[in-house]
Amino acid sequence: MHVSVRPLAIRVENTVIGEDPTFQTGRPFARADELYVSVSPLALLRGRIELRSMELRRPSIELARNAAGAWNFTSLGGDGRSEGAALRQVVIAGGEVGLIDLAARDGRRVVYRNIDLTLDDYAADRPFDFVLAVTLPGEFLIRDWTRQNKTWFAAVQVEKRMMFIILTLIVAVAAFNLVSTLVMTVTDKRADIAILRTLGSSPRSIMGIFVVQGAMVGVIGTVAGLLLGLGIAYNIDVIVPALERLFNARFLPQDIYLISKMPSDPQRGDILPITLISLVLAFVATLYPSWRASRVNPAEALRYE
Repeated sequence: MHVSVRPLAIRVENTVIGEDPTFQTGRPFARADELYVSVSPLALLRGRIELRSMELRRPSIELARNAAGAWNFTSLGGDGRSEGAALRQVVIAGGEVGLIDLAARDGRRVVYRNIDLTLDDYAADRPFDFVLAVTLPGEFLIRDWTRQNKTWFAAVQVEKRMMFIILTLIVAVAAFNLVSTLVMTVTDKRADIAILRTLGSSPRSIMGIFVVQGAMVGVIGTVAGLLLGLGIAYNIDVIVPALERLFNARFLPQDIYLISKMPSDPQRGDILPITLISLVLAFVATLYPSWRASRVNPAEALRYE
């Protein structure tokens, strides 16, 4: 194997990509005389390698589908827990593709040679393009509905980003309310804090009391909101029809929207960032009131008590 590195690109000769062990075809997933991959510069700055495009020259590729109907390339680029790779472009030049369906009774292997294939916006969880492009004879332009409605999907992505910003701002407002609540608590408990100081409590211990108090409020609120949100998300197919019957209205008219019911797909990648931001902001919100409590002067606080 020979590896050469270019700016934001890597060239590898005599490449072998091993098979997914769950398929047991007895053949590597791919062999290629040359492999070119380009990487994302922003990911490199964050210390990660993220592929943007891949080109295989004169490859020999094995496509297999197991009894559950999953293709072996859907896990390409994943770690078993995350989704497979998503690339801007996949190019196969002068390739040979072996196709075997392990779910079929005969399990016969079919080989297609002299394959020249270019896939734009490739995603491993969309096997439609890959399979049809390999198996259909002649030259065809293959487009699925995600590309035919590309602007609609782009709008959805923008809305997801805006929803993330809106949720973050809502959490920030809640954190500000936590700051004001703790400041009022510190002001109300100045005499008690002064008594604790005269009994030998250190400023650090006083600060720790209010940090724990604020953190507990943040954790309880975050967990309660998380459970409530997941409960609604997993039961949206029951809640929305009930509200439509209650108000005698249709939230998603089928003649206007492409869908007729409210979809819900809670994903870890959407839930974890908001949860972590909530916990971090709740902790940060406790710092100023706690520091203010630790700075209470016992003599001044007890002068008029």
